[in-house]
Amino acid sequence: MLDNGIEPDRWSVEESVRLQDDGVLALLLDALSEGPNDILDAALVAACYAPFNARRVTCLLREHGARATPAALEAAADSTIAAILLDNSCSLDLSVSQWVAVLGAHVAEPAVLETLWSSVRIPARARTQALEVAVAQDAPSAIVKAVENARKSILRRDDIESTLLVQSAQCGATRCLYYLLRDYATISISLPKIRLKVIPDTYVDALERAALNAHHTAIDMLLNNGCVVTETALVAATLGGSETCLQRLLFSADIKELKDRSEWWHQSLLCAAYAGRVSCARVLLSLWPDKAAERIPLTDGGLGAAPLSVAAWRGHVGVVELLGEYCNWKQKANALEVAAYMGYPRVCEKILETLPQPLPGWALPRKAKHEGIALWLQDCTKYEKLKIIVFTLTGVAPLRLVIILALGVLGMIPAKLALLGISRPDDVRDLQPRITAWWRKALIHFMLLWVRIILFVAGFYWVNVEGSPDRRTRVYVSTHHSIWDTLYLMYYTGACEAAKSEVFDLPLVGTYLRVLSALPIDRRSDIGREAARRNMKERALDERYPPLIV
Repeated sequence: MLDNGIEPDRWSVEESVRLQDDGVLALLLDALSEGPNDILDAALVAACYAPFNARRVTCLLREHGARATPAALEAAADSTIAAILLDNSCSLDLSVSQWVAVLGAHVAEPAVLETLWSSVRIPARARTQALEVAVAQDAPSAIVKAVENARKSILRRDDIESTLLVQSAQCGATRCLYYLLRDYATISISLPKIRLKVIPDTYVDALERAALNAHHTAIDMLLNNGCVVTETALVAATLGGSETCLQRLLFSADIKELKDRSEWWHQSLLCAAYAGRVSCARVLLSLWPDKAAERIPLTDGGLGAAPLSVAAWRGHVGVVELLGEYCNWKQKANALEVAAYMGYPRVCEKILETLPQPLPGWALPRKAKHEGIALWLQDCTKYEKLKIIVFTLTGVAPLRLVIILALGVLGMIPAKLALLGISRPDDVRDLQPRITAWWRKALIHFMLLWVRIILFVAGFYWVNVEGSPDRRTRVYVSTHHSIWDTLYLMYYTGACEAAKSEVFDLPLVGTYLRVLSALPIDRRSDIGREAARRNMKERALDERYPPLIV
C-alpha cells in the first residue's frame, strides 16, 4: 500500500505505537512527508500514554521531528517522559490555561507532578489554579508538593493558606485538608487538639464553607483544631440542610451566649423554612425544649417575614407542620393566606388542621387565585356554607341585603345636600373642589357614621384595631381585599380613598365618593397616571383636603 502511494493515516500510526511495533512504525513514519505534521504529533501523544516508553518518545522528537504539544505533556505517563517533553518544548509558548490543564492532568501522580513543578517556565498563577484542581479531585500529592515549594519561594505561603484551606473545606477534600492542617499545625500525639498557625479569617471562612456544603468530616477536622463556631456558620449549616453538621456546630459552640443573641436563631429558622430543612428546624427548636410559644415567638425578628409564612410561600409541608405547633392564630392565618394565594392545597390542609373549627371568617383567605385551591370545599368551611344556605333559605341574607340597599339610598339625602352648589369637574384628571363650609363638614361626619351603620348591618359588629392613627398623617398606604376594609378605614381615619375614575359613574357609590372627596384616577393612559401623581402630591400638601388612602 505504501508502494502504491497511499500515505499512512493517523489511526494506523497511533495503533502501531500502542502495539509497540517499531518496524511498522518506522515504515509508516518514513512514508510521511518531511516536517512537523498532525500525524507525528498524534503518534507522540500515543507514545506518551505508555509508561517506560522514553526511548520511543525521544526517537519521535529528535529523529522524526514531532512537536512537544500540550496534549503530549498531559499524556506523560512517567517522570522521565515528562522531563524529555519539557526539554524539547522550549520553543513552545503555553498560556496559563494550558499550563493549568497540564498540571491538572497529573495532580494524582506525584512523580510526574514533581518533574513538571520544577520547571521555572510555569507561572505562579497557573500553579495556584492547578492546586485548586487538585483540591477538587482531593489529590493531596499536589498539596504536599506545593507546601514543599512554598519553602523554596516558588509560591507564597499566604496564597496557599487563603486559597487551598478554604477550597478544601468547601469541596470536602478531607485528604487535602488533612495535609494542610498537618503542615500548618503542631501535632501532638498525646493531645487531641491541634493548634493552628493559619490566619483566623481564613480559618473561619473554611468552617462556614464546609457548613454550607454539609461536609461534616471537614467540619470535624476544623473543630478538632480549635476553630471557633460563628453565628454565620450556624446559619450556613442550616441552609446546607445537614442536621449532623448543625448539631456538631451547636455542640462545639457556646450555647448560653448564642441564646442571649437570638438574631442568628431567627435567620437560621428563616433559612430552614425557605429551603425546607425540617430536620434543621427541629434542631433549632430543640434549643428550648419546653416548646412555649411565649419563649419562642415566631415573629419576623426584624427580618421581614415570619418563618411559618415563608414555609407556606415555598410550599414546604413538613416545615409548616412543625412550625405550626409554635404559632398563634394570627400567624397561622397569615400563612394560610400565603399558601392559598400561592396554590398549595396540602399546606393549607396542614394549617387548617391546627386552627379551631369552625374556622372564623377573619381567618379565611381572601385571594385564593389558583384553581387548585378550593378552600370553600374544605371541611373547615362547612359551617360557613351552612350559614349561607340557612340564612338564604330563611330570608335573613336577602333581608340584610335589602336593609343595606335601603340605608344606602337614605344616605343619598345628606350626600346630595352636602354637594349642593358644588359642580362635578368635567375632566377626571382635575381635583375635586374643596369642601370648607362647616355645615357641609357636619354632613360629611354624619355620612361617616352612616357608613359605620351599614358596616354593622353587613355583619361587622366589632373590629379589633391595633394601635391608633396619627392625626397628622396625610397619606395612608393600605392593602385592599374588598370594599369593606376601605369603608372601615374611611370611617376610622376620616380619610378618603383613591379610586378608578369609572367608579365615580356608578349610582350611589359615585355620589358617596364625591361627598367624601375621593380622588379619581384614570389608569388607562400615561397622562392620567401622571395627573394622578400630581393630584396626590397636591392633596397631601393641602390640609384643607382630608387624608388620602392609596
